Amino acid sequence: MSLRYIALFVVSTLLLSSHSIAQDNDDNEQISDDPIIIHLDIADGQSTSVDVIVSGYLENEEAPTAVWWELSDSHGIRSSGILTSSISESSGDFVRPRWTFQFTVLSENVIPCSCNLILFAQEESMEPVKQIRSIFFGVVADSLPPTIYAYQDIIDDWNSNSMLIYGKSLSIGGSTPEIGVIIEQSTDVRCNSEIQNSYAESFNIEQESIDWKENGDFSFSVDVGGFTDGWYDITVFSELQDTAGYAYFCISTRVDNHSPTPVITGPIALNEGIGSLTLDCSGTTDDYWGISGITYIWAVKEITPVGLIPVEMATGQSTRDISLSLTSSGIFDVSLTVVDMAGNSASTSLTVEISNIQPVVRLQVDGLDVYDGDDVVIRRDNAIMVDASSSTDTENDIGSLRYIWRINNVPTYEGAQRELDWPDSDSGFFYLTLEVIDDDSASSILTIRVSDSDESFSIPSSLVVFIAASVFLSYAIYNHRRDIDPNEDIPKWT
Repeated sequence: MSLRYIALFVVSTLLLSSHSIAQDNDDNEQISDDPIIIHLDIADGQSTSVDVIVSGYLENEEAPTAVWWELSDSHGIRSSGILTSSISESSGDFVRPRWTFQFTVLSENVIPCSCNLILFAQEESMEPVKQIRSIFFGVVADSLPPTIYAYQDIIDDWNSNSMLIYGKSLSIGGSTPEIGVIIEQSTDVRCNSEIQNSYAESFNIEQESIDWKENGDFSFSVDVGGFTDGWYDITVFSELQDTAGYAYFCISTRVDNHSPTPVITGPIALNEGIGSLTLDCSGTTDDYWGISGITYIWAVKEITPVGLIPVEMATGQSTRDISLSLTSSGIFDVSLTVVDMAGNSASTSLTVEISNIQPVVRLQVDGLDVYDGDDVVIRRDNAIMVDASSSTDTENDIGSLRYIWRINNVPTYEGAQRELDWPDSDSGFFYLTLEVIDDDSASSILTIRVSDSDESFSIPSSLVVFIAASVFLSYAIYNHRRDIDPNEDIPKWT
């Protein structure tokens, strides 16, 4: 399975599992719980030397749990405020309810500043949404550098082989700034590198490779394939010629260039029966980052003469084992694909065989145990009671056994217990065969000879002739010995 399809599968699964639907208690209508939408009534990239009144509204089904704003530049937060208690619902016919807000940014607290005004809105424990505007506070326009803001989210930002850096940068005059970047392995305190020393080395990327949008959004890729796994500080610089200074923004990200190592443990050969076989992947490893956040994708397929037949599939970050029923025999291919947070994947598989156990045939004739090859003597005119219900097999098959009775190899009856009549034949015996078959067509066979008791003790004519000849011979020898005179001299040879 290619990484493209794995990623598509994982993303689809996560989207389905995270989709939330709220149900109206009155009319049972299903309403999608869409994210908050923020509208700011302020131009982007404006310059001013006076206070700025900021207004706008939020679209959401309920009042957001928290609403706040921050005004920041390269040096940190310059001003902030909390709006949660001051928002109010607007009246009107809207598709979604609107919650209005208004606040003032005091210029005297921030001048001079190439600032990013960021408004945040959060619902319950979900990640906050935000909207950004660039504002230049200053008297002399050419004394201010561009604004710069990077959009990466530390929580979900993972990179493998390449890293996409994207953000927003505006200048007062609308000219396109020049962008530079420095990537350094993090210390214990991230984004604490010496910016002054890094600035001169940052403008080493081709500006033509940067994708710019009209609103100041930009993006470009950086090769990190040669980086060791770990945390990295990314400092993005923005500079405009003929202006004083530069702006920068630092974010931290994870680099993971190594795939996890999948391991499947568990029995690979078992007999058919009741219960299940469990295989787990608790031995899976990922050297640097560990197995936290790894997605496990299981697939079980039966190997048949016509190809692989899907049997079971499971996926998830907590799906660290899979069970296979033992009630059906067969040979199964069990595969495991593991995908880490950076999208690196690796797969392994093993073959599991569940073997069928053939039944053990047991037979009673007229209440007596008989075995294969036995000779049973019964009167021809008596009914014969045969019982194979004591035959055994595995617990899952015992209830589905078939019992086939043959007389002289001709299938005659079916069932565990029967009453048999002597076959229409002049012979004094016949052969009775019992075959017990399970649901996998495995079978055991027992054959006995059934003889007529009225003929069992008659002496065959050949035996009569033999006995008569033996008696005659014994009589002749006896008489000959009696006629010889013991005192008679033995004749002499002359």
